[in-house]
Amino acid sequence: MSASILIDELPEELRSVMTELETADLSQALSHCRLAIREGIRAAFSAAVDPQTGQAWAPRKHPYPHPPLMKTQTMAMAATGLGSGSIGTIEGRVLRVGVSSGAVAYAPFHQYGTGRMVARPFVGASEQTLDVCGEIIADAGLAAFE
Repeated sequence: MSASILIDELPEELRSVMTELETADLSQALSHCRLAIREGIRAAFSAAVDPQTGQAWAPRKHPYPHPPLMKTQTMAMAATGLGSGSIGTIEGRVLRVGVSSGAVAYAPFHQYGTGRMVARPFVGASEQTLDVCGEIIADAGLAAFE
Protein backbone atom coordinates (compact mmCIF):
# COMPACT_ATOMS: atom_id res chain seq x y z
CA MET A 1 0.00 0.00 0.00
CA SER A 2 1.25 3.48 -0.75
CA ALA A 3 0.13 7.06 -0.61
CA SER A 4 0.94 9.87 -2.99
CA ILE A 5 1.16 13.57 -2.35
CA LEU A 6 1.22 15.88 -5.32
CA ILE A 7 3.70 18.75 -5.17
CA ASP A 8 0.78 21.17 -5.55
CA GLU A 9 -0.79 19.71 -2.39
CA LEU A 10 2.36 19.84 -0.27
CA PRO A 11 1.93 23.34 1.16
CA GLU A 12 -1.57 22.45 2.36
CA GLU A 13 -0.26 19.23 3.93
CA LEU A 14 2.47 21.18 5.71
CA ARG A 15 -0.08 23.69 6.98
CA SER A 16 -2.17 20.83 8.32
CA VAL A 17 0.84 19.35 10.13
CA MET A 18 1.75 22.72 11.64
CA THR A 19 -1.81 23.26 12.83
CA GLU A 20 -1.83 19.84 14.48
CA LEU A 21 1.43 20.58 16.28
CA GLU A 22 0.32 24.07 17.32
CA THR A 23 -2.90 22.79 18.82
CA ALA A 24 -1.65 19.51 20.33
CA ASP A 25 -2.31 19.21 24.05
CA LEU A 26 1.12 19.13 25.71
CA SER A 27 -0.07 19.38 29.33
CA GLN A 28 0.67 15.72 30.10
CA ALA A 29 4.11 15.96 28.46
CA LEU A 30 4.89 19.13 30.42
CA SER A 31 3.77 17.36 33.60
CA HIS A 32 6.35 14.64 32.88
CA CYS A 33 8.96 17.33 32.23
CA ARG A 34 8.12 18.91 35.56
CA LEU A 35 8.89 15.57 37.26
CA ALA A 36 12.21 15.27 35.39
CA ILE A 37 13.24 18.82 36.32
CA ARG A 38 12.31 18.32 39.97
CA GLU A 39 14.27 15.07 40.08
CA GLY A 40 17.30 16.95 38.73
CA ILE A 41 16.83 19.59 41.42
CA ARG A 42 16.58 16.89 44.11
CA ALA A 43 19.79 15.26 42.88
CA ALA A 44 21.52 18.65 42.79
CA PHE A 45 20.55 19.38 46.40
CA SER A 46 21.95 15.98 47.41
CA ALA A 47 25.22 16.70 45.59
CA ALA A 48 25.34 20.41 46.58
CA VAL A 49 25.66 21.50 42.95
CA ASP A 50 23.95 23.89 40.53
CA PRO A 51 21.28 21.75 38.78
CA GLN A 52 21.84 23.57 35.50
CA THR A 53 25.64 23.46 35.26
CA GLY A 54 26.61 20.74 37.72
CA GLN A 55 29.12 23.15 39.27
CA ALA A 56 29.63 22.65 43.02
CA TRP A 57 28.21 25.30 45.28
CA ALA A 58 30.75 27.69 46.77
CA PRO A 59 32.15 26.50 50.09
CA ARG A 60 30.95 28.16 53.25
CA LYS A 61 33.07 30.61 55.18
CA HIS A 62 32.16 28.95 58.49
CA PRO A 63 31.46 25.29 59.33
CA TYR A 64 27.88 24.31 60.11
CA PRO A 65 26.50 20.96 61.23
CA HIS A 66 24.19 20.64 58.19
CA PRO A 67 24.80 20.54 54.42
CA PRO A 68 24.50 23.84 52.49
CA LEU A 69 20.93 25.08 52.01
CA MET A 70 19.59 22.22 54.15
CA LYS A 71 19.20 23.69 57.64
CA THR A 72 15.42 23.24 57.67
CA GLN A 73 15.00 21.56 54.25
CA THR A 74 12.13 24.00 53.57
CA MET A 75 13.70 25.33 50.38
CA ALA A 76 14.65 21.86 49.09
CA MET A 77 11.14 20.57 49.74
CA ALA A 78 9.58 23.52 47.93
CA ALA A 79 12.00 23.25 44.99
CA THR A 80 11.24 19.56 44.51
CA GLY A 81 7.46 20.01 44.72
CA LEU A 82 7.06 18.45 48.16
CA GLY A 83 6.63 21.51 50.33
CA SER A 84 4.92 24.83 50.77
CA GLY A 85 5.93 27.48 48.27
CA SER A 86 6.49 25.07 45.43
CA ILE A 87 5.89 26.41 41.92
CA GLY A 88 5.06 23.84 39.29
CA THR A 89 2.45 25.44 37.07
CA ILE A 90 1.49 24.56 33.54
CA GLU A 91 -0.31 27.30 31.64
CA GLY A 92 -0.93 26.48 28.03
CA ARG A 93 2.49 25.55 26.69
CA VAL A 94 4.48 27.13 29.52
CA LEU A 95 5.93 25.16 32.43
CA ARG A 96 7.19 27.07 35.47
CA VAL A 97 9.18 25.28 38.16
CA GLY A 98 10.62 27.01 41.19
CA VAL A 99 10.08 28.35 44.67
CA SER A 100 7.77 31.19 45.64
CA SER A 101 9.70 33.97 47.34
CA GLY A 102 6.44 34.81 49.13
CA ALA A 103 6.58 31.45 50.91
CA VAL A 104 10.37 31.05 51.15
CA ALA A 105 11.57 34.64 51.39
CA TYR A 106 15.28 33.80 51.38
CA ALA A 107 15.15 31.62 48.23
CA PRO A 108 16.16 34.38 45.77
CA PHE A 109 19.16 35.32 47.92
CA HIS A 110 20.51 31.79 47.64
CA GLN A 111 19.60 31.38 43.97
CA TYR A 112 21.13 34.66 42.78
CA GLY A 113 23.40 35.73 45.65
CA THR A 114 23.69 39.19 47.18
CA GLY A 115 26.44 41.72 47.70
CA ARG A 116 27.47 39.76 50.78
CA MET A 117 26.47 36.19 49.92
CA VAL A 118 27.58 34.04 47.01
CA ALA A 119 24.94 32.48 44.78
CA ARG A 120 24.19 28.81 45.26
CA PRO A 121 21.72 28.16 42.43
CA PHE A 122 19.30 25.40 43.29
CA VAL A 123 16.60 25.79 40.59
CA GLY A 124 17.35 24.98 36.97
CA ALA A 125 17.64 22.14 34.49
CA SER A 126 20.73 20.53 32.99
CA GLU A 127 21.19 20.02 29.26
CA GLN A 128 20.53 16.32 29.85
CA THR A 129 17.22 17.09 31.58
CA LEU A 130 16.25 19.50 28.81
CA ASP A 131 17.04 16.79 26.24
CA VAL A 132 14.76 14.38 28.12
CA CYS A 133 12.03 17.02 28.12
CA GLY A 134 12.56 17.60 24.41
CA GLU A 135 12.06 13.89 23.74
CA ILE A 136 8.93 13.81 25.91
CA ILE A 137 7.45 16.79 24.05
CA ALA A 138 8.45 15.39 20.65
CA ASP A 139 6.75 12.09 21.49
CA ALA A 140 3.62 14.01 22.51
CA GLY A 141 3.71 15.91 19.22
CA LEU A 142 3.99 12.67 17.26
CA ALA A 143 1.14 11.16 19.27
CA ALA A 144 -1.09 13.97 18.01
CA PHE A 145 -0.97 12.32 14.57
CA GLU A 146 -2.02 8.89 15.74
